[in-house]
Amino acid sequence: EFRTPLTSIQGYTSRLLRQDIQIDEETKQKSLRTIKKQSERLSRMVEDLLVIPDIEGARIRTNIEPIWLNKIINSAVSLVKSDTKTILNNVPEDYPLIMADKDRLEQVFVNLLENAVKYSNENSEIIIDSIFDANFVKIYIKNSCDMIRQDKLETLFEKFTRIDDKTTRTTRGTGLGLFIVKGLVEAMEGEIKLYSNKEEGFVVEIQLPVFKP
Repeated sequence: EFRTPLTSIQGYTSRLLRQDIQIDEETKQKSLRTIKKQSERLSRMVEDLLVIPDIEGARIRTNIEPIWLNKIINSAVSLVKSDTKTILNNVPEDYPLIMADKDRLEQVFVNLLENAVKYSNENSEIIIDSIFDANFVKIYIKNSCDMIRQDKLETLFEKFTRIDDKTTRTTRGTGLGLFIVKGLVEAMEGEIKLYSNKEEGFVVEIQLPVFKP
């Protein structure tokens, strides 16, 4: 999993450093954007690894404060790009403030959206919806895929667990994403659930408290 962004960074850097070829400005900018994107991906992976001991030892430090949900989602969406899949954010901008750690919550959404992009059907949409009441906000991240059996869903929060199907056999992954997400959500006094059905595919539900002045 680490090898993929490292190989990309090394390849594009080597090309930019070559003295025997002329590289036009557009190609330079494209190469630099790729290096930046892959280095950010690598940084997120390192952050994920570093948080695992804290999750296992129940030592995660959080800075819980009132935050705008839509701002965090949009920031996460900007970090997760796909040429063949669209991320559709249906959460209104005037949503109520929620109580969460903005950096941890962004890490949660980036993990979930990267999973959704990686494991959803080609040329499909990843949909982000939400509902709220006086006490809680529920956020749903949905991606189209074959239905997953309930007994399989229950294992996905475990470390190094991946479903053995045609998608995972052709896609790299550590099997740590949902383990990390669950630990971060619970550290923010939230809840997370997984669903799968023929109509919606794979659904992640996150519940977080609403800010009360």
